[in-house]
Amino acid sequence: MTFQDSYLNAIKSKESRIIVSFLQADDEQKLLNNVKIYLEQSKEFRVDTLSSADEGLTTPLIQSYNVRVSNYMMPGMNGVDYLKNIQYDQFIPEIILSLIITDNYLTVVWKDNGVGIAKEDKERLFERGFGKNTGLGMFLSREILSLTDTSIRETGIYGSGAQFEIKLPNGLFGNTNSESEKGIST
Repeated sequence: MTFQDSYLNAIKSKESRIIVSFLQADDEQKLLNNVKIYLEQSKEFRVDTLSSADEGLTTPLIQSYNVRVSNYMMPGMNGVDYLKNIQYDQFIPEIILSLIITDNYLTVVWKDNGVGIAKEDKERLFERGFGKNTGLGMFLSREILSLTDTSIRETGIYGSGAQFEIKLPNGLFGNTNSESEKGIST
C-alpha cells in the first residue's frame, strides 16, 4: 500500500490519528527549528531535519518519510537535485520552498511534484466554491493575504506539479540585511 492509499484510508475512516513523517532539509537552522515546532504542536506530524543535502543522501531509511521538503538553494546541491537523488519507486509528495528577495518584495515559491493545475483552472482556483470539499481553502487564502497587500498566484506547468508564488511587499517581512537575503526575517 502506498502512502497516498494509507493516507486516504485514514482520512476516510476518521477514527485513526494520522501521523505524518516529515523530513525537511535546509541550511538555515532557524527555519528548521521553527517549522519543526509549528508542525509538531498539532501532534499529527513527526518532523526530522537535515542541515544539508549531503546529510540527506547518507540518512538511512530516508524513503520511510511520508513528506520530504527541501530548500532550493543549499550549498553543495540544490533542492531539486537532492530530491531526485532520494526518489524511490513509490510516489512521495515532495515540496520545494524558495525565497526570492528584491528591493520591494519577498516572494515565497512553493512547488510540489503532483499533477499540477490545468491552465484553465489557474484563476478559478481562487474563486469561492471552486474545488473539492467546501471550495473555500484557496479563496480564503487569497482574501486573507490581500488584507496585507500580499498576492498569491499559481504558476506551475500542468503535468509537472503545482507552483504557488506568494509575493509580500517590503515592510511585511523585516529588514533586508545579510540574514534576510538568506531567507531569514529579522
